[in-house]
Amino acid sequence: MGFLAVGAALAALAIIWPHRGLVARWRRARTRVERVLVEDALKHLCSAELDARTPTLEGLAGALEVSRNRVARLVERLETLGMVEARGGAFVLTTEGREYGLRILRTHRLWERYLADRTGVHPTVWHEEAERVEHELGPDDAEVLAQRLGHPLYDPHGDPIPSATGEVPPARGERLDRFAAGDVVVVRHVEDEPAEVFEDLTREGFVPGLQMQVLDAEPPGVTVRAAGREIALTSLQARNLTAERVAP
Repeated sequence: MGFLAVGAALAALAIIWPHRGLVARWRRARTRVERVLVEDALKHLCSAELDARTPTLEGLAGALEVSRNRVARLVERLETLGMVEARGGAFVLTTEGREYGLRILRTHRLWERYLADRTGVHPTVWHEEAERVEHELGPDDAEVLAQRLGHPLYDPHGDPIPSATGEVPPARGERLDRFAAGDVVVVRHVEDEPAEVFEDLTREGFVPGLQMQVLDAEPPGVTVRAAGREIALTSLQARNLTAERVAP
């Protein structure tokens, strides 16, 4: 056999070799992509459940940035896996699906807490980084991280962090646009999606723990005084801030 023939044979072998070839690597990559999609779906459904929102195929497709048809196939697969159940035209998490979704949500929010407390990563990057890491850390890794952080109850946005056993701390406060002029409030949660709105709020200095006074609550926006400045917020920005009234 000539050198060219030997080379061609080795190249073909590299492609089809069961564990090390290109086909095997492609299969592993495809499997990982599918696993990430499943985990993202469970996390979204779990988050919707915690927020008392009814999940829809359209909402899930938007969150995952895939087509409605692909989401429909994904939900069918989740049913087959025993992660969701169809009930009266809707779909809900099973106990197994909820546990899995809470685990991903826990890792995501712990990593954001880590980035906020232990690194200089800008707040607008926290979510993107956590989206990646949540699929790489296992439950044991997340528990080690939680221990190092002192078992925090809330992430840097103010979202509750599920415990290792699935308990979820209570959400705090209500939307800023529901307060009246004159109310003194403290920010409890800053929604990080859409990213553009979060960037605007971050730029203005809105973080959990910030105290401010509502100056004007007439639609369509809200004006507050915070850190010695008057800040006019759009209705969308105000809805993305959650606060609690400060006792007089």
